[in-house]
Amino acid sequence: MVRAKPVSSVDAQIQNIRTQIKQKKQKLFSRLDRKTDYASLLKRHSKQIDALLKSLWDERLKATHATLIAVGGYGRGALFPFSDVDLLILIPDAINKKDESVIASFVSLLWDIGLDVGHSVRKLKECVNEAKKDITTQTNLMESRFLVGSKSLFTQFKSQVVSRIDEHRFCDAKLVELRQRHSRYNDSSQNLEPNLKESPGGLRDLQTILWIAQAAGFGATWARLRENGVITKTEQAQLEKHERALTLVRTLLHLKAGRKEDRLLFDFQRLLAADLGFRTTKAKPETEQLMQVVFKASKSVSLLSSILLQHLTELIHGTSDADPIIIDEDFQIKNNFLETTSPGVFNKRPHSILRFFSVLHEHNEIKGISARTRKELWHAKKIINDEFRSDEQNRKSFLNFFQKQVGLTHTLRLMNQYEVLGRYLPEFGKICGQLQHDLFHVYTVDDHILMVVRNLRRFAVQEMSHEFPLCSKLIGSFKRPETLYIAGLYHDIAKGRGGDHSKLGMADAERFCRHHGLGAADTKLVIWLVEKHLYMSTIAQKRDLSDPSVVLEFVKSVKTQRRLEALY
Repeated sequence: MVRAKPVSSVDAQIQNIRTQIKQKKQKLFSRLDRKTDYASLLKRHSKQIDALLKSLWDERLKATHATLIAVGGYGRGALFPFSDVDLLILIPDAINKKDESVIASFVSLLWDIGLDVGHSVRKLKECVNEAKKDITTQTNLMESRFLVGSKSLFTQFKSQVVSRIDEHRFCDAKLVELRQRHSRYNDSSQNLEPNLKESPGGLRDLQTILWIAQAAGFGATWARLRENGVITKTEQAQLEKHERALTLVRTLLHLKAGRKEDRLLFDFQRLLAADLGFRTTKAKPETEQLMQVVFKASKSVSLLSSILLQHLTELIHGTSDADPIIIDEDFQIKNNFLETTSPGVFNKRPHSILRFFSVLHEHNEIKGISARTRKELWHAKKIINDEFRSDEQNRKSFLNFFQKQVGLTHTLRLMNQYEVLGRYLPEFGKICGQLQHDLFHVYTVDDHILMVVRNLRRFAVQEMSHEFPLCSKLIGSFKRPETLYIAGLYHDIAKGRGGDHSKLGMADAERFCRHHGLGAADTKLVIWLVEKHLYMSTIAQKRDLSDPSVVLEFVKSVKTQRRLEALY
C-alpha cells in the first residue's frame, strides 16, 4: 500500500494564502449591478494585493536593500479581477547571491499562491537604459507606485527614470503605437465582439491620453487635466462617464469568464446583459440593449480621444503662427486646417454648424480640422434642437448635401462621428450603436446605413463603374438621384422598434421628405423604396422565378420603370 505524501507546512501555507485570495476576491466582487462603484472596487482589490505583497516581502526580503514597485496597470492602483499584477523589483548595484536567491524564491511564491505576475528584476541603470530603448517599458515604469523596501532607491528611480521623459518623443511614439493598435481592429470602434481594452474607443485610448498628459506635466487624472485647462468640465464629465461604463462591463466580463478576458464575445454578451438587469422586449433583445450602451460609449471615447490627442500634440509641439486664409466671417484655413474665425461661432450663428461640413468639402487644400474647432463642433451638438431642425435654412443646407452628391458619404460619416447627424435626425440617433444579430449585417445599424449610402454613391462615380457596370449605367441616367440616397438613409431607420421596420420606417421617410421640400412624386418614391427595400431580394432568393405568376406579381407591384431601376 502506497501512502499519500504528507503535506508540508510550506504547501499548507501556500494553499491557505490561495484560498484567502480567492475568498476575498469573491466577497469583494459579489452582488454587483449597474449602480455599483466599480472604480472603488478595483482600488480596494489593488489594496488587498498591496497588503498581501507587503506582508510576504516583510517575511522574506526585509533584510535586503531591494524595492518592490507596482508598475503598469497595477501601478495605477486599480486592479481588474484577473489582470496581471505588474511588478518591478528594483535591486541595488551591488547584490549578493543570497539576496538574488531570496528574490527568485519570492517571485516563485507569487506564482504558487495564484497571482498572475508580470515581473522584472532590474538595477537602476538597467531601468534607465530599457526606458530609453522601449516606449512600452517607459510607459510601464511611468505608472510606478512604491509598495515596500528601500524608499531612497525608489526616489532615485523616480528621479532618473520617470522625471526624465522626453515629452516630444514620448507623445510621437504613443501616437504611432495607438495607430498601429487601431489598425489591428480595422480602425473601428463598432466591432461586434469588441475588445474593451484594446479596440478603438476602448480603455486603452483613455489611458493614452493620460500617459501623454502626464509626460507633458498636465497631470495623470481627468481632474488635473481640467485644472490645467486641457479639458473642460463637460469633457471631464463625459470622459468619466464613458470610462465608468467600460470599466463596469470589463470588470463583469473578467468575473463571468473567470480569467483575464477583454473580448466581449457573443456568449458573454448574453450573460452580462442578464446580470446587468437588461430584459428582452418586443423591440430589442437584452444583448442588443447592452451592446448599444457599449458601442455608444466606445464611439464617444474614440472621438474625444482623437480630439484631445490632437490638442495635446499641439500643446506639446506648438503650432505655426502662419497667417490664416479667411474664407468668410465664420471660417478660415490655418496651416491647412479648417477652423472657426473665433471661439463661439457655432453658438452665435447656429446655421454655421451644417455649413461647416459644406465648407470642408469646397476647399481641396484643407487637410483636417483644428483641435479647437473639433472641440467646438463636438460641444455644438447641444444647440441642435427642434427650433434648429425646423429652420428652413438648415433644412436646405442638409438637403443640399444629397443634391450636391460630392462628399456625401464623408459628410454623413463625419456628422455621425460628431453626433450631429443623430441630433438633427433623432430617428437616426436612436439606431446609433445598435447591434444586429443576423447573417446579413456585420455592422451596427448606423454604420450599415451609411455603408449603403456609400455603395450607392460609388455607383455614381465614373472611376468605379467597372465594379457594377449595370448599376453605374442606371444611376448615371437616373433623374434626381438624391431620392435614392435619402431612401438608403431611411431603409433601416426603424430597426429595434419592434414590428416590421420597413413599414415603420415609411412614416419617418415621409416626414423627412415633407420637411425638406421634396416633390410629391419623389416623396412617394422614397417612401415606397423604404417599404419595399427587401422585396426584390426576397423574390429573387425565395420564390420560383420560372413561375410566370411570380413574375406577374412582381411587375404589378413595381409598376414603373423608374421604380424598377431605383429598387435594383
